[in-house]
Amino acid sequence: MLEPWVPFLLDAVGLAPGNRVIDIACGTGFVTRQAARALGESGKTVGVDINEGMLELAKISTDSTEPFTIDWQKGDVGSLPFEDASFNVALCQQGLQFFDDKNAALCEVRRILVPGGKIGLSVWGSLDENPYFSAITEAARRHIGKEAADGLNNPHTLANPADVADLLATAGFQNIIIKKTETYMSTPPVRAFLPAHLSAMPVGDMLSKLPEQKQSAMLEDVFEMLKPYTEADGLQVPGVVYIATAFNEQQCPNV
Repeated sequence: MLEPWVPFLLDAVGLAPGNRVIDIACGTGFVTRQAARALGESGKTVGVDINEGMLELAKISTDSTEPFTIDWQKGDVGSLPFEDASFNVALCQQGLQFFDDKNAALCEVRRILVPGGKIGLSVWGSLDENPYFSAITEAARRHIGKEAADGLNNPHTLANPADVADLLATAGFQNIIIKKTETYMSTPPVRAFLPAHLSAMPVGDMLSKLPEQKQSAMLEDVFEMLKPYTEADGLQVPGVVYIATAFNEQQCPNV
């Protein structure tokens, strides 16, 4: 569901032959692989995540016949295992809003960027701008409670571009540009896809503890709210992401 925004993120940073690129909070590596594919054999690509299970999936999902190699490493964004000025470009798709200390994380990213290096990151827009997640959150509020709904809103806590700009500026980044990016997410047939997706989300455990009748009622609520975006072969639902780019041009504060 995140993949449609990857080309926008890569276009925003403008990868060049020979670039050394790091993808932070890389998860299963779909951003990392597309960056590596864009560079081919001309650059270096590293994917970093704190979750070893995600890194194992990333390795398994990478086709060994591709004309590139990726260095997958376990690492915490608060203390990345790389020397100063190791990379030209840092990517982070949908990770910043989950970092405990966002300033420390961004300063650490700046440390590993060369002077003039570039960061490109993306965050979800608000629930109002993302009807798929809005439907799930509203249904969770009705059928599970406020705690579940608040948890589902966590990915959208940096939906105000000014907040992202302030974080980047505080960490010492300059020439900050933030663009609203809207495209469509596609899913398989929603009645099969949604229960599986919910089970993998933080709300999944709470949902599984509801009586079966209440689980069904919540799902029916979501199906109803998503009707305008439902087609025979799945959902085609709009979504909004904000993509920010900035440059490393001065000493990082507090480091």
